[in-house]
Amino acid sequence: AGLVNAKKLTPEIAKDIHQAAYEYCSLCGRCGMTCPMGINTGEVMREARCAFANAGFEPIGLKTPAKTASEQGN
Repeated sequence: AGLVNAKKLTPEIAKDIHQAAYEYCSLCGRCGMTCPMGINTGEVMREARCAFANAGFEPIGLKTPAKTASEQGN
């Protein structure tokens, strides 16, 4: 079952989400502290980053540092 009124994921929408996840959000968590509805957008952006990374679409500048951190724990 899909989400009510959810839009189909298009390359344009994916590009917008990618930009929001990697360029507009620092994952500081402030949004969760200030949102009157208690929505922590940082958690949503973290999940978006994970999904993009798992699909091989993380920013090129993060590939090597992420691999190093994963392999060496640093």
